[in-house]
Amino acid sequence: LILLFALTLLFCAVLPFCIEITKWNSEVLCTVKALGTTLCYSAIFSLILSRCVLLSTAAKEVGFMSHVAGPVQSFLCLFMFWVQAALSLKIIGRCSVIFSNYNFIYLMSYNVMLLLLLLCVIPLIYKSQRNYREGKYFTYAIALVFCLWCFWLPGYLFLDHKWKEFM
Repeated sequence: LILLFALTLLFCAVLPFCIEITKWNSEVLCTVKALGTTLCYSAIFSLILSRCVLLSTAAKEVGFMSHVAGPVQSFLCLFMFWVQAALSLKIIGRCSVIFSNYNFIYLMSYNVMLLLLLLCVIPLIYKSQRNYREGKYFTYAIALVFCLWCFWLPGYLFLDHKWKEFM
């Protein structure tokens, strides 16, 4: 349920990009854009990574046949999320420079690292039989998101400035 809620927030994070920037709302809108994007992706990736750690340790094929307790999984997820939150807090008050150069990529670099960690966990969870083959579905989702980010990241870096907000 938390993953569905985080995904809903990610879809809602698109809304500030649809609002026209005026001199009255520019700083607030820029802050909401940056925080919404970075924190929503971090929430989703940390939830999936903490669940994948559980699946990889509990799998009989490659794991330790042990179980990660719920509080440990929750603490792991919250720790991964709060690292991104701490990185994102420094944009408050100086948001005008975030989207003008490559600072937004710097903010998203922790999310890229979480995605790379998810890619490393894929071989450990693919054959997991828990919860109706949950590992296989996570594997497909992680691979699809990684492919999309392989197009998004170079597109954001190398396209003209007028396309950055669209990307």
